[in-house]
Amino acid sequence: MNSRLLVIAAGLCLLIPAWIGLFSSGIPTLYAPLPTLTILPAFMLSRWHLQGLAVLVPSILFFAWASGLLLNQRANVPKRTIVLLGLLTLLTIVDFVFEWNYGLQYRGAHTIGVCTITLMWLALLW
Repeated sequence: MNSRLLVIAAGLCLLIPAWIGLFSSGIPTLYAPLPTLTILPAFMLSRWHLQGLAVLVPSILFFAWASGLLLNQRANVPKRTIVLLGLLTLLTIVDFVFEWNYGLQYRGAHTIGVCTITLMWLALLW
């Protein structure tokens, strides 16, 4: 299969978790946490009743970030991706350190579940 088609398929597949994360439950759950990446654009677009378009944000960002894969068909991981992953890891740790007691007090096991899933994803990405 053409590598360009694989990149396009990967970007379009991001529509599925974006929809699940934003619209499937209406409240934060472990499988649909109302992620910031889609919830903030949904809030901004709701003024014009276009909140459904927020599910496009992850795909658009993926195509903008991985433009080298589409245009040049380079298979190298850009250095900016490693830097972004490091920044994401650092910010995740800071968030859990500062919000842990509050999360346990008001959300209980949900906080532990989110932390566990987040750490597993970060380990997989590294």
